[in-house]
Amino acid sequence: MTIISSVQISEQSRRKLAIARAIHNGEMENLTVNERTRNDMNEYALGRISVTELIKRGRAQFGLK
Repeated sequence: MTIISSVQISEQSRRKLAIARAIHNGEMENLTVNERTRNDMNEYALGRISVTELIKRGRAQFGLK
């Protein structure tokens, strides 16, 4: 059984809010976030990947180094 500390929950909440804001800001500029990117963002929010990995995946998706 894994016990999740309130710090972990707080960090997840902070990450989810940051992601929601980023998506909303993009939508205000008439941009969309594809499903693959949304899934990667969710993995980051849940702490399954680092921000470095999130950026790496995003750049790879668009052929950037």
